[in-house]
Amino acid sequence: MDADDWRDQLLLDSRRRIINKILDTLKRHAPLSGPEDLKQLRKIAVRFEKKIYTCAPSQSDYLRKISLKMLNLENKSQDLSEDTVMPKKTQANWILEDFREYFERKDDENSA
Repeated sequence: MDADDWRDQLLLDSRRRIINKILDTLKRHAPLSGPEDLKQLRKIAVRFEKKIYTCAPSQSDYLRKISLKMLNLENKSQDLSEDTVMPKKTQANWILEDFREYFERKDDENSA
């Protein structure tokens, strides 16, 4: 990292708080049936935050991308709940699939 890299200014505690906020959003939309589910959601939150942290050119872009993804998740989840009677488990699978696609899309963009 160079001397002017915005990442040098972001404290580890700040990143932990952001990961916890991501995790809170995920938990609101995915039913948890045990500690393994929570572990999986935490892994998703950590991986998502790390991916954005790594590729964002600035702290404001980092925060913007995370906020937009969380807002998008909230909106899609709300739309699914209003449009159909979707079981919570199916909704949780949709959330996991949405994040999986996001990671794959970013991987493809970064390798191009």
